[in-house]
Amino acid sequence: MTPLLWPSLPIGLRALLPACPGVYVARPWFGLGRPRYVGMSANLRARWAGRAHHRLRDLAWHTSLSYQRCDGWGARDLRHYEAWLIRQLRPALNSTSTTRRTPCAA
Repeated sequence: MTPLLWPSLPIGLRALLPACPGVYVARPWFGLGRPRYVGMSANLRARWAGRAHHRLRDLAWHTSLSYQRCDGWGARDLRHYEAWLIRQLRPALNSTSTTRRTPCAA
């Protein structure tokens, strides 16, 4: 099934993601434009909890998180599916390093 047909939440409501294994696609609202990031997690809600996700700073406020539940899938299956999605969708942020901010000197 195409990520455009998956359940989707605005990034500001990411705490409402299900607590289950799955894959996700961060993309502009309404599917307009190229997907920004593809990932997978053993627990989607925990992965995006708070401000811990390493790509949160790189995503605009008007980003949607489309997700597909993969109940019963093992880590290997999730990794293979994530890799296939990355090859198919070619999201911009999957091919770049994360932004690291250096702490300000006192």
